[in-house]
Amino acid sequence: MTYDLHGGWENFLGHNSPLYPRSDETYPQNQLNAHVSVEYWIAQGYDPANLLLGVGSYGRSFTMQDANRHDLGDPASRAGSPGPFTRENGFLGYYEVCQKAWPSVFNNEHKVPYAYDTVSLQWVGYDDMTSMRIKADYVCSNQLGGIHMWALDMDDFSGQFCKHGMNYPLLRTINAGLQACSPQPGTPAPTDAPTQAPTQAPTQAPTQAPTQAPTAAPTQAPTQAPTAAPTQAPTQAPTQAPTAAPTQKPTQAPTASPTQAPTKPPTAAPTKAPTQAPTIAPTQKPTEAPTEAPTDAPTQAPTKAPTQPTTTAASGKFVCPEESGYFPHPRNCRKFYHCAMNKAFSKICPKGMFYNPQTYLCDYEDNVPSCANGNPTEIDQFICPSDGIFPDPDDNGCYYNCANGNPFRTCCMDGLVFDTQDLICRFSLQEEAEVMHPKFPKVKKLEKIY
Repeated sequence: MTYDLHGGWENFLGHNSPLYPRSDETYPQNQLNAHVSVEYWIAQGYDPANLLLGVGSYGRSFTMQDANRHDLGDPASRAGSPGPFTRENGFLGYYEVCQKAWPSVFNNEHKVPYAYDTVSLQWVGYDDMTSMRIKADYVCSNQLGGIHMWALDMDDFSGQFCKHGMNYPLLRTINAGLQACSPQPGTPAPTDAPTQAPTQAPTQAPTQAPTQAPTAAPTQAPTQAPTAAPTQAPTQAPTQAPTAAPTQKPTQAPTASPTQAPTKPPTAAPTKAPTQAPTIAPTQKPTEAPTEAPTDAPTQAPTKAPTQPTTTAASGKFVCPEESGYFPHPRNCRKFYHCAMNKAFSKICPKGMFYNPQTYLCDYEDNVPSCANGNPTEIDQFICPSDGIFPDPDDNGCYYNCANGNPFRTCCMDGLVFDTQDLICRFSLQEEAEVMHPKFPKVKKLEKIY
């Protein structure tokens, strides 16, 4: 995974996925690039053919401190503003970047581009068709196993955003580059070693990349059609739910640009849902199957049980009993807290399931004695006032996306709060520590009696 090497968590401008180090970088920054990572794994004895180079079809964005200082390594004040569709601070999909009429610079040492805007102070480091082809050539030259991309829905999947004359331009560029160095099907292997070096395959990465992205599709089609490139736009929305509503209108509206916050739930399960079943199987099936995926419920038990009871500060906020671990909510059996570095993150189990403090998992209620067998339990159930986006009354860092009367809870990145006016996640201010939501109805308290 040679992306997310720099981002809005840092106080300087850094590229998401550089191929090589820059000459002005010092340790440890000069280690954060794809080439150093590949050389490290090969030095540890790994077969290059088993290594896949990771690339990102998105960029990491920053807000510059000074409009006149936009070079790599210059100071940044915070993460960049969210895009109109991905709606996450410090993150822009390629199909969002390519629509912006910002000056673009190709760094000949990193072999990747970045773009900036001196008016909005926005800066983004990303990959384009030129840098993707260079990375494909790098994979060929070093005889690596291939390339993996995160993620397909961040590429120009419809071909209508970037105007490259094709859909999935980044993916197609990668496929074309890898096919150029792969043996064609049906070609017999030579019985004798060649008498001279091949003249068409480069033996090393180019020393200087083009200064701008190509303006048209390649003039010669690859010798073999891409094996994985879709031939048409996807029929469903991206697989990851948006983190907030759009903050601005894109500079060039797509053919079906949304004009308001999404009113329908995602059509696919979250990409980060738990990957394995609970370690202790429930002993009884619930009368009603869960209707939604767990929100980051732990998939395995921690190595150490909590040694102190759940505590709450005078302000009403949960206080972690230990530096890390999972702890039950003091009043709500469906909720629990995940503590990391003494920071508490509120989680909730799906309907029909309670948090089990013995197994540290979301479990069926019969397996949670403290919440079952006749014990009344107060359940916080968010009631959607209508379809749309609404703040979580219990957590100013989360919100609900209501569709057809069903609430879907999403939380902002760590350190961000949900802005009830603009309906986006953004950095909190000192005076906004306590966020009130007067224009939305309060959550109804339901008491479940067994």
